[in-house]
Amino acid sequence: MQLLALVIVAYNPPLVNYLPQRLSLTSDTAPPPVNPKLQYCIEQVNFEHYRREGDRIRAAISQARKLDLSPLPARMRKQVAASFDKAEATFALLADIDKAVARIKAAEPAYRPLHTKVRELQRDIRKLEQEKKEVSQQLRLLAKDDPKTARKRAAHEARLKQIEAEQKALTAQIPANWEEEHKKFAKLLAEEKKARLAYRRNVDAAYEPIGKAVAILAATDALKALEADLRGVRDVIEAGPNEAAAAHIAGLLSKVGSVEGARPIRSALAKVRRALRGRSPDREKALKALEKTLKIYAKEVAWREKAAATLLPGLKAYDMAIRDTIGLRQQPRIPEHLAVEIAECTSHHRDISLHF
Repeated sequence: MQLLALVIVAYNPPLVNYLPQRLSLTSDTAPPPVNPKLQYCIEQVNFEHYRREGDRIRAAISQARKLDLSPLPARMRKQVAASFDKAEATFALLADIDKAVARIKAAEPAYRPLHTKVRELQRDIRKLEQEKKEVSQQLRLLAKDDPKTARKRAAHEARLKQIEAEQKALTAQIPANWEEEHKKFAKLLAEEKKARLAYRRNVDAAYEPIGKAVAILAATDALKALEADLRGVRDVIEAGPNEAAAAHIAGLLSKVGSVEGARPIRSALAKVRRALRGRSPDREKALKALEKTLKIYAKEVAWREKAAATLLPGLKAYDMAIRDTIGLRQQPRIPEHLAVEIAECTSHHRDISLHF
């Protein structure tokens, strides 16, 4: 069995890397999709899905544009509407990356032998430079006027001259067009990097408002469940003492903060607590702040209830349609079916020697 395993590994080296990568990407401690080290393979897998499922994704975007966003607050409505444009732009940015990669591949056959030759020459020059430092150090340790070291000094000095001559000879072998060709290829690499960064920023902007809106609307019932607690704050304040009321509100702040998108309510409630603390606690000020908090709460619940009833199903359907492609970087973990494909990609050696 051991011999069989060795034979399998010998004929399929990536298999050695694949299994650990698959375990890593599917484990409870798997890195999130936004992990920088995973981006290349995530994009390799993702781009193939775009090509196969482009029509389906475009249809989902088109369907999402028909949703009535009017129940959403103005700022959120604007962000969600803009996200559809970003989602549509993904395909043009994908084309930009494909073009950048094609330009690099077209330049590689001519550039690679030049790059290999020059890097080998530069490696040899660096080795000689290191030897030069060592010989110079040994020479400095020898007394100048000591006849016993004269022969060693002469040998070191001769070697230094020889090293300099060898370095000059190697430097002369570097083709005259190296700097120009290196700059051209580096520019192609920079263009690819720029295209990939533009794609990543775009898909993040395309999905984030959708994920946020779905999470907020899905938490509508959790927000409504806080009504009794919030209205009960008045009785706690009026019953006193102020320190006890402030402590009670502190606990409620934690509950409100755990509800997605409840920051406006939490901020208003924090002012109620603040009015009851410090050197000059003001109960009347706290009660006025509470009234404002309850108004904000009622307003938040009202728009969420309407949006959850009319808009949430459509947003959820759109979210499901794009979450594994456009929205993948924003997910907490890589879905298992994609993790298997990404692990296969990461198990293969990627030649990036021309990047340096």
